[in-house]
Amino acid sequence: MQFPSFIHSQKRNPQTHMKDPDMVWDFWSLRPESLHQVSFLFSDRGLPDGFRHMNGYGSHTFKMVNTQGEPFYCKFHFKTDQGIKNMSGEEAERLAASNPDYAIGDLYNAIANGNFPSWTFFIQIMTFEQAETFQFNPFDLTKVPHPSTAERPHVLGLRQAVIKSFRWSHFKTSCRILKCSF
Repeated sequence: MQFPSFIHSQKRNPQTHMKDPDMVWDFWSLRPESLHQVSFLFSDRGLPDGFRHMNGYGSHTFKMVNTQGEPFYCKFHFKTDQGIKNMSGEEAERLAASNPDYAIGDLYNAIANGNFPSWTFFIQIMTFEQAETFQFNPFDLTKVPHPSTAERPHVLGLRQAVIKSFRWSHFKTSCRILKCSF
């Protein structure tokens, strides 16, 4: 189980309590299955210009049943309708120092100005039979099938998710969670 080791690699050094890039790179370099995520993180796609300009992907695979009672596996994808937009490393560093809430502020301001962000919801489906003969374990979070692969799971565009308002208060939500704790 790699997850606890990964989480520890992202935290501060337990002895010095300082950020330790050696811990991070030791984890990544000793586990080739992390290459896909690392290449995303350190490419331009790793610096999205706010939440409105990034896609969302569910990690895990779910089992669903259609109206005919046939089970199948699925993964969820949310593709931004605003288009992918990234920032430079210099801009990201500047914002991290001057406006660490840039992404949430950009989202809030877009909604307040009537520029409602949206994402198209896709579902990637695979039959049980396809999963048994797939080129690799289809439940492996570290692998993505190549687009030209004949056995690539089918992707269906289903709906559009549009955020038109913030209907919650962080204070109220926090209080409700706190009350549930006792």
